Amino acid sequence: MRDNKWKRICEEQKRIAERKLGRTFECSFVLDTTPDAYPEPRNFARTDGYVVWFSPKILRASPQRIKGLARHEIAHVLLMQEDITHCEQDADDLAEHIFRVPIYYDGMGVQTISRGSRPRPAHLPEDCG
Repeated sequence: MRDNKWKRICEEQKRIAERKLGRTFECSFVLDTTPDAYPEPRNFARTDGYVVWFSPKILRASPQRIKGLARHEIAHVLLMQEDITHCEQDADDLAEHIFRVPIYYDGMGVQTISRGSRPRPAHLPEDCG
């Protein structure tokens, strides 16, 4: 996958969300090359509510995984910008509501829009904040 394809997919997901919500919101997508920032194999992304940072692992991800991750992180961004305390499952629920497509978890426990388990597997961290 070309280096910029992941970013184009993410930006497309943001445009879709804005269209469905009827408003724009601030959110950018950045490749994070910070050493050891994503220690677990399933760690691909994080956000502060305005920037979504992706591990270089995103360069090898399928379009379905990129869309699942982007949608989940966009939901975190929206919830954080509204100062809504939420958990990981809340982000999945909002992403599913906006995009009208289920969020699945693949064999590595990473969000995807293709086949997998749902809802979020109980053994995964359910960070609330």
